Amino acid sequence: LVIMSLLCALIMCAYLGLMCCYGKVPLGQSFLAILALFLFTALISSIGMFISSLTEHQFLAALFSYLVFIFFLLAPGLVTGFFGSDNFFIKIFSFFDYYSTFDVMLGGILDLKELIKILSFIFVFNLLTYYSFGKNVLSLNTVGKKKFILDKVTTFVIVILVVGLNILCTYLPVEYSEFDYTGKKLYSITKETKDYLNTLDKDVTVYILADKQESDLTVRRIVNQYDKYSSHINVEYKSPDTYPQFYAQYTEEAPSINSLIVVCGENFRVIDYDSLYEYNVSYDQYYQENRTVTGVDVEGQLTAGIQMLVNNDIKSICFTEGHGEVTITADLRKRFSKACLTVDSFSLLEK
Repeated sequence: LVIMSLLCALIMCAYLGLMCCYGKVPLGQSFLAILALFLFTALISSIGMFISSLTEHQFLAALFSYLVFIFFLLAPGLVTGFFGSDNFFIKIFSFFDYYSTFDVMLGGILDLKELIKILSFIFVFNLLTYYSFGKNVLSLNTVGKKKFILDKVTTFVIVILVVGLNILCTYLPVEYSEFDYTGKKLYSITKETKDYLNTLDKDVTVYILADKQESDLTVRRIVNQYDKYSSHINVEYKSPDTYPQFYAQYTEEAPSINSLIVVCGENFRVIDYDSLYEYNVSYDQYYQENRTVTGVDVEGQLTAGIQMLVNNDIKSICFTEGHGEVTITADLRKRFSKACLTVDSFSLLEK
């Protein structure tokens, strides 16, 4: 089955070659997606083969295999819904959540830690299948007993080594473990930002107003780059469902889901989710607004916000009101916000 999947993957690679003759193709991201599909096939094949080795009934083997796949697909979301996003159970299920690993690869990120975890799963389930078949033909004579014990000890040692390898991989620096293969490097931060983070000497906390498992992938990946490149950056997730009034400490209006709140000491800045992307706005025949994402500005917004708070360089623009002045448009407020300027208004009669 794995060989057949490999042949299909090679055929898809040939399709990429044909498409390159007629236009520009993001080869890195495309090849990574094909690799993810091949590894996913190999993983579910190894799991299904192990389950099949435990029973002689084909129907039961297929049924239990599907139940296992569905369980691991739904379990992280169910655990998060019942216990919240910050608990011991979600950490356990997140390790076995191989679906999110493939989602990351399909998004254009090659994470060596996740890749080694998937290869480890494939290896362990094949090893368990080998011993599952072996126990059925092992004669329990003196030689058989010794081989049985030796096989058990060997399996235990191999599993411990595989687990140890995965634990060691978690300590790999991000620059050596994660690689961005997207066409426009959507999840990478620039060298200028990295150099600035290396000189950062004040603690900054970045709150993402969303559940970790359901947060915007682009926002989460870019913000995590800051956390991994600087020990002074701390990223926390505040789901509106779990912390409905968390934003009230910093702003009166509730920000959108996936918005950012950057805090340094007593200074803070709220970066609304809408300002993290650049859009092209058009209207259809019914005057309904259609927005198309044309760019990502997460790094620009976050770096400017951190610099403003760390340097205590907080500036604001005040507009008068109550005398028939033109109302400040939302687009103009957004432009001021991107320039790290807070917008305020006051009445001359009241002041």
